Amino acid sequence: MRRSRIWAFAFCFLFLFTACGASGNSSNTQMQDTAQIERLSTLLKQLERVEAYTASIETKAEINQGGILQSTSSSADITAVNDPFARKVSVTTTIDNDEFSHTVYVVESEQEDTVSVYTNTQDAWSYLSRDRASMEQSLQMYDVQDNLLAFLQNATQWSQTEKKPESYTAVIPAEQVYTVVNGSDILVDLGLGDLPEEYYEGVDAISITLTLPESLNQTCTVSLDLKNVVDTVMNHVMQQLGNIVEYEVTACTAEYQLMHVNAGEKITVPEEARQHSVDYANNQSDGQTAALEEATEENHAESTMETVK
Repeated sequence: MRRSRIWAFAFCFLFLFTACGASGNSSNTQMQDTAQIERLSTLLKQLERVEAYTASIETKAEINQGGILQSTSSSADITAVNDPFARKVSVTTTIDNDEFSHTVYVVESEQEDTVSVYTNTQDAWSYLSRDRASMEQSLQMYDVQDNLLAFLQNATQWSQTEKKPESYTAVIPAEQVYTVVNGSDILVDLGLGDLPEEYYEGVDAISITLTLPESLNQTCTVSLDLKNVVDTVMNHVMQQLGNIVEYEVTACTAEYQLMHVNAGEKITVPEEARQHSVDYANNQSDGQTAALEEATEENHAESTMETVK
């Protein structure tokens, strides 16, 4: 799947620069364009072969609801290792002036096709054992490698805007918006994830900006303007609810940064998490800590669970 995306994207750039050369550019310019094609193809092949990386995702949205401007933002720092499968995701969400944070560690367990999930929310640790495939789907919005490939493979109308840093603009066509947005779970944090395709009816193309580094060892940035997408989807949601609230989406953006590729990233679950995590499935601590072993009284157990929540 990723390999086909690589060649599709490389073909888009090939078509772009070939068309520029055919319009009467000098031979030196054509040679420069050929070099750009080769470098972009190399970068994309490298992206396909990435086995570990760190990344960040920044999403911001502003909605005017009944004359009151409401803002929400989400900042995620991700460390990913593909083999053996492991993830660390730290997320901070801000709604107006209220801030919420949590960190998730996901590592392979001894049981085949199963992962151990440790979550820290408000300084309380919890533990779950989950099927790896379902957990990967839950983390799709934070799979920067896969999502970047999806964005770039579906983008068209590429145009170079800057040479240093090397930057391009493009669009994800309207007919591809649902596939890309729904597949990347990019609207999940806004409560608009996993909606039927009809909610995207009438959506416009998404503007995308790509800033390329000299190599994938430096930061690669992809930005998307999601204002029209969110406005269109919310409009359909409000229609289903009987248009009970007047609103206007004034801004919505997402920025992905991929960095520190294959730089020896390691993900280690803190010992504190292993010793003090509450196992929801078995209602006991993963490390069999004394505190929870002694919590035999029902009211004590219930208060412990409530604190974790």
